Amino acid sequence: MPSPITIIQCHLDQGNRSSRAGTRVVTVSVFESAFSSMPGRLPGHPAAKRRGSPGSGVSTSGSAAMPGPAPGAPVPPIRPPTDGFLFLDRDRFADSFAADVPAATAAFMADSQVPWGVDALDGAVCEPAWQTRPSWYLVATDDRMIPPAAQRAMSERAGATVTETPGSHAVYVSRPAVVAAVIAQAARAAGWPLPRPPRLAP
Repeated sequence: MPSPITIIQCHLDQGNRSSRAGTRVVTVSVFESAFSSMPGRLPGHPAAKRRGSPGSGVSTSGSAAMPGPAPGAPVPPIRPPTDGFLFLDRDRFADSFAADVPAATAAFMADSQVPWGVDALDGAVCEPAWQTRPSWYLVATDDRMIPPAAQRAMSERAGATVTETPGSHAVYVSRPAVVAAVIAQAARAAGWPLPRPPRLAP
């Protein structure tokens, strides 16, 4: 019997946490607008560290996952911590996170966002799966949460098979067929028999 195929799909800082699933259970990794940390660091959400605010205890420096923002680059509207948790500013959520998503959907996403715990911003990745397993990366070229240049740098470091598409950070909502096609490509490469998808329009 062939070994089971485990595909781990990551978005945002799930890329860091999912990497800790370990090489023993991961067959391939699929990153979509996600962080991928180097061993020894788990910066949580580096954008949150960059954002910072007076008295927030959140560093404004860059991280092991990616450098600080270029001058004039969009900065995610992360509010100062409340009771140890971070949220995106609701009024600026759509522009930063979901600019190409219908307004009603973006508003729902803003209202239902799950906060990040400040304590989760630090930690360590011992053996990221992307170092020893194949990986695929979908770069969202209109992302205002993780700069596309940083996505390209992380995908290159991981030796990932890269696809680029126009899209916001919420590319899984605005262009689900593109996301599904990348996951299917990774699955077929891992030996999972899937029918060929129809050719997508650019």
